[in-house]
Amino acid sequence: MSQEKTLSGKQAVQFIQSRIKVDSPGKYNLPVIGRPNLHEGKYIINFKAMNPKGLAKAQELLREGDYSGAANTNMTHNVFEDANYIPAQGEYVSCMVDWVDSRDGGKTLGIVAINEIATKSGGKTSLGDEFASLLEEEAPASTPELD
Repeated sequence: MSQEKTLSGKQAVQFIQSRIKVDSPGKYNLPVIGRPNLHEGKYIINFKAMNPKGLAKAQELLREGDYSGAANTNMTHNVFEDANYIPAQGEYVSCMVDWVDSRDGGKTLGIVAINEIATKSGGKTSLGDEFASLLEEEAPASTPELD
């Protein structure tokens, strides 16, 4: 039997307050929360971000006592299942945000494109030759004998 986890009001508020505020069009580096969910040929990517409309909806749901619903008002983006790039949970993604049409006939800030953030591999750390002598084994310091 599956048992759905319910959130407390405090947990929902903590989730919402941990979100990155997206309040204007532009480029944002946003983390992916949860595993991408395949639905009708598209992956739904959930981001740890919230636009003003999502925040207003979260506040409304908190007042109604729907804590799970309030915690799920984060920004999302859909990617076709055959896309070249599907981000993984925990990965940071470069997201273009712009005004888009909303279901209620108005406009809202939405993610219109995502791109993988190029990563670099670090090399071996070196202090140079100046401290190389410190790597040589030193003889233990002798202690003078007491008479």
